[in-house]
Amino acid sequence: MLKRLFCTNVILFAMVSFYILSLHSPAIAAKKASGRVTVITKSTDGKKLGNVPFTLDGEPFETSKSGRTTNVVSANELHTIVFGTVSGYAISNLVDGKTTFTVKTGKRVPITGLYKKNHVEFQECDCKHELAANSKTICGYLIVPENHSKVNSRLIKIYLTIFKNPNKHSESGPLLFLTGGPGASTAPAVALFENKDNIPFIQESYVDTFRDNRDLIVVDQRGTNYSVPALYCSEETGKLRDAVYGLPFSEQAKVRVEAIQACYERLSASGYDLSVYNTFENAADIKDLRDVLGYDTVNLIGVSYGTRLSMTMMKQYPEILRSVVLDSVLPPEINPFNDQPEGVMFALRSFFAACVEAFPDTEKTYYDIISRLEGMPVDTIGHGIDSTGKPMEALIPVDAEIFVSYVMGQLRSTPYDASLPLNIANIYETQDYSKVADAWIGNVNYFFPASGAGSDDPSLGMFESMTATSDGYYTTPEKVLSMIYLAMDNLAIAGWAKNSFLSSEPAVQGLWEVTPVSPEIQYPVISNIPTMLLSGGIDSGTPPVWAQDSARYMSNSFTFTILAGHATTILPCAAKMMDNFVNDPLTKPIFECPTTYTWNTAVTSSSRKGKAAPGSYRFMRIYD
Repeated sequence: MLKRLFCTNVILFAMVSFYILSLHSPAIAAKKASGRVTVITKSTDGKKLGNVPFTLDGEPFETSKSGRTTNVVSANELHTIVFGTVSGYAISNLVDGKTTFTVKTGKRVPITGLYKKNHVEFQECDCKHELAANSKTICGYLIVPENHSKVNSRLIKIYLTIFKNPNKHSESGPLLFLTGGPGASTAPAVALFENKDNIPFIQESYVDTFRDNRDLIVVDQRGTNYSVPALYCSEETGKLRDAVYGLPFSEQAKVRVEAIQACYERLSASGYDLSVYNTFENAADIKDLRDVLGYDTVNLIGVSYGTRLSMTMMKQYPEILRSVVLDSVLPPEINPFNDQPEGVMFALRSFFAACVEAFPDTEKTYYDIISRLEGMPVDTIGHGIDSTGKPMEALIPVDAEIFVSYVMGQLRSTPYDASLPLNIANIYETQDYSKVADAWIGNVNYFFPASGAGSDDPSLGMFESMTATSDGYYTTPEKVLSMIYLAMDNLAIAGWAKNSFLSSEPAVQGLWEVTPVSPEIQYPVISNIPTMLLSGGIDSGTPPVWAQDSARYMSNSFTFTILAGHATTILPCAAKMMDNFVNDPLTKPIFECPTTYTWNTAVTSSSRKGKAAPGSYRFMRIYD
C-alpha cells in the first residue's frame, strides 16, 4: 500500500513539474500544428525551372533542380511567398493566385510561380562608326525587355559592335568590353579598336593583342550611346556651358542639378521606366547577349563602373563566365560617395611620395598654391574645344577648388602625367594658371555635355538612374559630408569634394526619384572565377586598396598595381598581361610594366603648352 502511494505521488509530482516547466520553457511548450507548402516553378510552356530563388515569410529558399520543394510551416496562419527572378523569364500570374496564403492543419498546399520567356533577339544593322578597309566588324541590336521581371515589358535595344576574330571561332569565348561611368560613351573605344588609321600604339595594344585570339564585343549598355533609348541630358546641360564657365564650383553645381532635374522630368514624361536602368537589369542584358549569340562562356573586361557591372555578373551569372579582368576596381561593397574622399587622399599621398626624390617640395608647393588662391581667385583665359569641334576660350576665375580639381584630374590620367610635379612648381613660381584654366574648361564640358550618341559625351540620365537605384540611395548627404570632413582637413580640398560628390549630384540628394534595387547590390563578391584586378597607383578615382580588399574574397585572383591613373589597360604592358591572363586564366601573368615613376625635370613642348600627358584626357574619358 505504501509502495503504491509512493509511486502515485511520484507520478503526480512529475505531471505538475512538467506543467510548470511548460509554462516557462518554449522547448516544452505545446507544439504548434504544422502544415506544408510545396513551391513549384515552371514556365508557361510547361518547362520545369529549377533552382529558382524565393522567400517564404522573409526567409530565402530556392526550388530544387526539378522546380519543386516543400517547406514545413505553422498551420492556420497567413504566410507570404515572393518569387525571385529567372534569367530570360518574367514572372507571370501565379497559377494559385495570391502570394499570401493560409495553411490548414495537416494540409499540403501547392503554390506555383509561373514564368514567361522573355522576347530576346539579335538584329544585325549597319555599323554607326567608320570602318577600316576590309573590316570584318559586325554591328547590331540586342532586343531585350526593359524590365526583365515584368511580363509584356516594353522592348529596348542594346547596340553591339562585334570585332570578329580573324582566326574565326575561339574555344575560349569572346571578350566583352564593359565601359564605365556609368553612362560613359563607347564611341572613342570603338574608334580605337577599329583602328582604321593603323596607329602603331593602338595596333600593338588592342588589335594584335585581343582580336587575333577571339571576338571582341563592345556593349553600349542600356541607356547609352547608340542603344535605344539613350538617356542623354545634353539638351538641358549643353546650352548652359557658356554661362557656367565663369562661375565658382559651388554655383556651377546648383545649375547642374537644376538642369538634370529638368532632364528627369522630360525622360519620365516620355514613358521610360527609369528605375530599371540599374545594374541588375544591365547584367541581365549581358546574360541575354551570351544566350542569343550562342557562346558557351564569355570573358569580361570591365573598367571603372564596368568593374561593378562585371562583379554583379560574377554574383548573378557565374556559370557563363570563363575569366574576368577588373581594371580600376569599383567593388559593390564600396559606396564611392562615402569612400572616395579617403581614396582621393590616398592617391594624393601616393603622388607626393612618388615625387619625393625628383621634386621633394611638391607637397609643400601644392598646399602653398592652395593657400595663395583661397579667397583670391585669379582670372585666367582658358582654352578648349566646343561641341562643334572648334577652338574656344573662356575667362576662368581660378580659385583653390579649381586648382585642386586640376591636380585630381591629372592624377587620373593614363599614361600618368610625367610633367605634373614640374607644372605644379612652375605654377607656383610664375603664377600662370593657364593649364588649370584649360583643364577646368574640359571638366565643365564633360559635366555639362552638349552632344549625344556617337560623341564622347556621357549619358547623364543613365548615370543618375544607375546611381540613384544603388549608391545614391544607400547613403545620405549627411553621411557624405561626414566622410569628407573625416578624410580631409584642408578646407579647399574638402570644398572641392563636397561640390564633386554631393552638391553636383542629384541622385545623392534624392532628387532623381526611382525605386532602389535590393541591398544585395552592396554584398561583396565571393567567387572562384579566375579574375585579374588592376589598379593605377595614383588613381584618384578607384584607389588600389579597393581592389586589394575585394581580392580577399576571390580564391582565383591576381592583383596588380600599375604606375598609372585610371584605366590601366590602355597601356601596352597592361594589355599584354591581360591577354596572357585571358589565354591562361589559372596562371599568374608576369608583371611587365615599369616599377619606377619617371618625372620630367625640364620644360617640354607639351608641358609648356599646358597639355596633359599625351592622350591622357581622351583615355580618361573613355573609361570614366
